[in-house]
Amino acid sequence: MDSYKGTDIGIDVVKNGVQLAGDDAIMVAGASLAPETLGLSVVAGIGASFIFNMGTDAVASVSKKAVHSKGVRHVANKLANTAEDAANTLAYTAKDDANIVSNWFTHIHW
Repeated sequence: MDSYKGTDIGIDVVKNGVQLAGDDAIMVAGASLAPETLGLSVVAGIGASFIFNMGTDAVASVSKKAVHSKGVRHVANKLANTAEDAANTLAYTAKDDANIVSNWFTHIHW
């Protein structure tokens, strides 16, 4: 899985968590006011929940587009290339050191 797919999943998880908490709060308020409003607050709560979910979907969509923008992609690629270069340097150094040690052991006369 690449970092963009992981970011998309993370944004969706956060969006779903916010929707769960927001919908719960809206519906609890609507249900608690139901006796005084003869049930109209439940209908209003459903409408408010729908509008709230549309808003969180829009924010998540804009966030995903921002993550996939050229500027963010450029920085992510630079970080990935730097990490790859560092790993290659470390691997080359370890291989070189291992060769030095193995050459040293081959010259020992048992």
